[in-house]
Formats: sequence, C-alpha cells, structure tokens
Amino acid sequence: MGIRKSTKIWASVSAAALLTSGALSACSQPAPEAADTSSAQHDAPAAAAQSEEAAPSAHPTELAGEGGEGGGEGGEAGGEMGIDPEEALRNPVVYRSAIEVMRAHYIAGLAAMEMGDRANASALFSHPISEIYIDLEPVIEQLGGQVMMDELNQAAVLHFQGASEDEIIAAVNTVTDLLDANLAVAPNDGTSEAHVRAAVIGELIERASLQYAYAVEQEGLAEAWLDGYGLVYAADRANGEAHDMIVAEDSELAAAIDHALELLMRAYDSASRPETLAVDPAQTRAAAQAVLNALKA
Repeated sequence: MGIRKSTKIWASVSAAALLTSGALSACSQPAPEAADTSSAQHDAPAAAAQSEEAAPSAHPTELAGEGGEGGGEGGEAGGEMGIDPEEALRNPVVYRSAIEVMRAHYIAGLAAMEMGDRANASALFSHPISEIYIDLEPVIEQLGGQVMMDELNQAAVLHFQGASEDEIIAAVNTVTDLLDANLAVAPNDGTSEAHVRAAVIGELIERASLQYAYAVEQEGLAEAWLDGYGLVYAADRANGEAHDMIVAEDSELAAAIDHALELLMRAYDSASRPETLAVDPAQTRAAAQAVLNALKA
C-alpha cells in the first residue's frame, strides 16, 4: 500500500513555511519579506500541494551523476532535492539521509542567526517542512517514530513573534532532539551499520559538493552558501560519530570520506561566502565522486 499524506499533515503546514519560504518554495531561493499571517493558515494546504508539484523528488542515493556541476537534475537548488517516501520506508540510507538533511538546515540556520541574519535563519528553519517533512511524516509514523510538525513550525515562526535568540535556540534544540529520536526507528534492510552510516555521510557530501558549485555561481545569494554550509557540518558531525566503525570495516572508504570533508570544510570555513574561494568546486566534486565510488566498491 502506498504512503498517503493525511489531511492533518496538509493542515499542519502553518504560516511558518508560508512566511519564510514563499509558499513552500525550494531551498536556495531568496527569502521573501514577512507577509501578513492572517490568511496563511487557511491557504497552507493548497500551497503545500503546489509545492509538491514544483519541488523535484528523487532518491537521495541516486544523486550521483544527476546533479552535475552547479545543479543539473537538482535544478536551481544545487544539492537540495526531495525524498521518495516509499523508498525511505524500506531503505535506511534514504530515511537517515532525509533526517540528516533536515538537521543540516538547522545547523545552517543557527549559523545565520549568529551572523545576525534572523530572516534567513527563519527561512532555513522552515524549509525542512516543505522539502522533506511533509513526505517523511507518514514514514515516521509507520516506523513508530515521533511526529514533530508542531515543533518544526514553532522553530520557524518564533522569529516573526519577536522571540529572543535563546528561545529560538531552545526550539531548534527540541527539533534536533526529535531528529535524533527518529533516527532510532530507521528501517533495517540487513546492510551493516558502518556501511549505512558511511552512505549517509556520502549523501551529505555529494549534496554539499553540488551546493558548493551552485553557491559559487550565485554570488549574491547568501542562503545558497548557507545550505551547503549546513550540509558539510551535518556530514562532519555524522562522521565524528561513525568514523571508528567505518575505519574498521573499510579504511579506504573512511579515507575518502575524510579527504572530501577536509576539502569541503576548507571551502566552507565560514558561514558567509568569502570574496576569494579557498577550494575549486571541481575539487570538491571529484572528492565527492571518490566517496561514491568507494561506497560501490
């Protein structure tokens, strides 16, 4: 039986997503001015349906060779793509990648807030709702996880409610705690834990390398750079947790991951785009491809 989105899910897509992402637009689009919230809740289901048509949906593990330099199949958003909920229900890499890409948005949003850019931070906190969570919530429910729409919306709208930074950070921490809890219910297809974790890190690296190439082209678009920044540091966090087990199972794969992350972290040394790039995008694309090749070996 296919996964169907309930009326509750559509109705739960609140003013948060509409205010901060232009009626649930894809990542790396310029953040709009704050809008009147009076009709946003009423219009949310229709806007969400429109976004499903507009946003590409692809298996995250099939990104290799599709995105190309600076976007390709991923469109304007570089490494930002949707998920296939049917695949997420049975494939631990797809499911965990969806969770970690959501986390990347919160890492990027907190970095934006530290720079004083609360508008982009709020936009980044809203994007996981439209880009991933709408499709993922039925999967989480079927796997026995914790639904989190209210917490996602709360993190996104606090900026517009005049909340303090401490309040916003607390809301984001609640979301990331729920992301951790939902990782625990990931499906198991018999693949080793080390390989699954390496594949998720490889997915984040691939998306980050695509986003870097895109962000380099989009010099004036701060959010494009922040998207890639979040992906890199989500990958680094995941690698820190899994590095020893990956080394024990496949030292060459671990070395490829380490090299790609070293390049990407040099490229994304700051959450704001530097005037002079530290790394050529061709290098990060090649390093990401080396990780994908090692995963297939």
